[in-house]
Amino acid sequence: MTLPAGVYLAVPPFSTPGNQRFTSRGVAACDVDQDGLVDAFATGLAENFLYINKGDGTFENRAARVGLQITPQTTAPLFLESDGDGDEDLFPSTQGEQIL
Repeated sequence: MTLPAGVYLAVPPFSTPGNQRFTSRGVAACDVDQDGLVDAFATGLAENFLYINKGDGTFENRAARVGLQITPQTTAPLFLESDGDGDEDLFPSTQGEQIL
């Protein structure tokens, strides 16, 4: 189901050379673009993924477009309303310096 939905990434089998590209450390879900559909932010070792729900059973990875593809080692993402503007903000908990 993940391949047709657009949330699939093929990597070598676990614990084989080249498998460092994707290891999920955490996923957080919320309606990022406020269209009534649940979106997801997934963290990885080499890059992060912001999957925007297109409403037709598929998702589009927009992490690079919004500047979230490469961040310091993100470990546990969290969506929360932190600045009082009514929309959800992303707190990608990282090792070392924190970003909000």
